[in-house]
Amino acid sequence: MDILRKLTYGLFIISTNSTKLCGCVSNTVVQLSSGDKKLIGVSLNKNNFTTKEILDKKLFSVSILSKEVSSDVINEFGFTSSKDNDKFSKFNYSLVDDMPILNEGIIGYILVKVVNIVDADTHYLIIGEIYDSKVLNEGEVLTYKYYQDNLKQIKTNGVSYRCPVCGYIHNGELPDGFKCPLCGLDGSKFEKVS
Repeated sequence: MDILRKLTYGLFIISTNSTKLCGCVSNTVVQLSSGDKKLIGVSLNKNNFTTKEILDKKLFSVSILSKEVSSDVINEFGFTSSKDNDKFSKFNYSLVDDMPILNEGIIGYILVKVVNIVDADTHYLIIGEIYDSKVLNEGEVLTYKYYQDNLKQIKTNGVSYRCPVCGYIHNGELPDGFKCPLCGLDGSKFEKVS
């Protein structure tokens, strides 16, 4: 649905430290309450390795990306799997209360304890209570639209296909049974781009 691409979101690195340091890009972090319990919701694909690790650890961090973040961060955390890659080894990071936080290209961070998990078809809505947070600078938050318009670098070696839901670009022909690594959409629904 093209209309969903018109919704404006921030971009975040969602991370945990369960069996290993892992993290992924998410554009769906939202404040759910502002009472005594400060609750946020994060939507993550069920097939994502980081999601599985968060469900195991019941703790995660949110690094709030700034417009100044390197596109290498988005490429690494958005287009590779933590199952197969040590993403954090490529970037400057710290452990805050044992949760990984990027040290560069972020506005601040939030540390979260999982309190509920809602099955949302292809994703889980993970509801968590904030137990620590810190603003590190007053820069502008990176939005999905800004990323699409200014940072995304599409490498088209021959034919490429775009996911109409999340914008992921796959270079080359789509293999049988291919699913979008970001949102899980079946490859048969991808759009050819040139």
